[in-house]
Amino acid sequence: MRSKLAAIIQARRSSTRFHDKIFKKIGDRFMIDHVIDRVKEAGVENIIIATSHMDYDSDIIEDVAVRNGVNFSAWQYDWNVLSRFVKTCKEHDVTDVIRVCSDNPFLNPEALRHMVDVWKLNDFDYLGYWHGDKPAINQPLGVFAEIVKAKSLEIADEFLEVTQMPEREHVTKAMVDGKFGDVPRWLPSNYKGPNLSVDTKEDLRRVSNWYAISNY
Repeated sequence: MRSKLAAIIQARRSSTRFHDKIFKKIGDRFMIDHVIDRVKEAGVENIIIATSHMDYDSDIIEDVAVRNGVNFSAWQYDWNVLSRFVKTCKEHDVTDVIRVCSDNPFLNPEALRHMVDVWKLNDFDYLGYWHGDKPAINQPLGVFAEIVKAKSLEIADEFLEVTQMPEREHVTKAMVDGKFGDVPRWLPSNYKGPNLSVDTKEDLRRVSNWYAISNY
């Protein structure tokens, strides 16, 4: 089967730490819009917003997808995000997944574009950035994404115990830990900026102030 690369943005409104954060504004744009803008800027053409199949979540997030001209997928509401990704890949015939978090409004387009270029030249199961002494995806930097083969996610979904919540909630954890697929591959990070992931109201206040000054 011909490979098909897509960015899947996992988005939900029911965050326990910061409710409805993807619809908080940074400047004059919703946070989710910033994320989509940056994925597009990286040259990724196939973008999918994946969310839960609750009326509270899906209707308004689907409106975001339509407004931004991207695809949309909604599945059962639970903590099993891994299964949600697998189903989304099957629905849209995706073979290679760029996993993007919706609380990373300052995703670095250049870093993502470089990662995609490296991915296309190789046959990796997983590719991410390494920052300092650990994977960038495990830090609140908020500027990096990761790429994984959909088949590796499918295998993990099949063989992981249902009760293995960390691996199912944090989609690529099993691949990052080397439990499924080939050895994870890493690109070096030279990022020296602040943490830009938004997990709390204080994070939003801080990054909004940073954005006003830097206009990044």
